[in-house]
Amino acid sequence: MKPSINLLEQAKQLGLRALTLVEGLRVGDQASPLRGFSVEFAQHREYVPGDDLRHIDWRGYARTERYIVKQYEQETNFTAHLLLDLSGSMAYGKAGQSKHEQARVLAAVVAHVAVSQGDAVGLKTLDEPGYTARLAQFQPSTKPDRLRLLLEQVTSLQPQAERESEQSVPVVAPAVRQLAERLTRKGVVAIFSDFFEPWQPLLAELHQLRARGQDVLLFHILHGDEIDLPWEGQVLFEDLESSGALITRPHLLRASYKAEIQKWQQKMQDSCTRLQIEYALVRSEAPPDDTVLTLLARRLSKRRIGRVS
Repeated sequence: MKPSINLLEQAKQLGLRALTLVEGLRVGDQASPLRGFSVEFAQHREYVPGDDLRHIDWRGYARTERYIVKQYEQETNFTAHLLLDLSGSMAYGKAGQSKHEQARVLAAVVAHVAVSQGDAVGLKTLDEPGYTARLAQFQPSTKPDRLRLLLEQVTSLQPQAERESEQSVPVVAPAVRQLAERLTRKGVVAIFSDFFEPWQPLLAELHQLRARGQDVLLFHILHGDEIDLPWEGQVLFEDLESSGALITRPHLLRASYKAEIQKWQQKMQDSCTRLQIEYALVRSEAPPDDTVLTLLARRLSKRRIGRVS
């Protein structure tokens, strides 16, 4: 599975807009708290010796007989940090419909859009510490050849079933904590995962990430089988991330199971809403177009509303 040309072009039209103020050195497409003389008017301030006379508001002087200078909001770049879950459960799904393949496509679209508008993209894959051979990390870069290498690396990495331990190990929460501690500039953090780990510890780390001014996107990727539990008869379920296994009759559990899944998903969505985190539930067997385009359009709309208000 790979993103279509049409999807990439539509996504580029919408852009990946940062909803929080970002900080950067290069001129890009994001609103920066650094005051310069760029495109969007920000505020007036008193003239001080050394200010460029071209930016004196002469109409304001005519009204107040005071020299005031127009300040503008500098448009600058941001960095998009992509966290891609590579743990064993992401392998679920047949070819072309696995959770990992869907995550890979969505990450590729976000990376492509960010680089196309002059912003930097970094990647970190997430897995148990013992599987470092499968991990990859790319420091943020805007170079097209770096993007190509990044996407090639993502394509070559495959999650694998891991049943050596009795319990699965959280991978997203530690990665979010490390990222929050390391980042010094505000930007965008996009996480692609099924989030099969305790929610409250992860939520605490996401809270810290938001407290540091990072804009956060969660792509919650599940296969339809995990949502609907469609099987009949007696079925053996094996945990892809531990040695756990269970034999049961799914049709007897389906109603209560689906209620729990919906409750879990709603808890995540409500938590994200409170923290102003973008949340999208994604079915891995569904085309990615609607998910990513809807999210980008929603963010663009929020950004416009924020500027008007």
